[in-house]
Amino acid sequence: MSDIKKVTSEEASKIIETREPLGKFYTIEKDFKTGKRNMLA
Repeated sequence: MSDIKKVTSEEASKIIETREPLGKFYTIEKDFKTGKRNMLA
């Protein structure tokens, strides 16, 4: 699970809401990169 996956804003919102799937993600909005991590423990 060490790969970082690019997701859309909509996918990122769903990941935050459902806490699925687990992993590391980032999205780009208006030239800003936002990292998100969804891991157990």
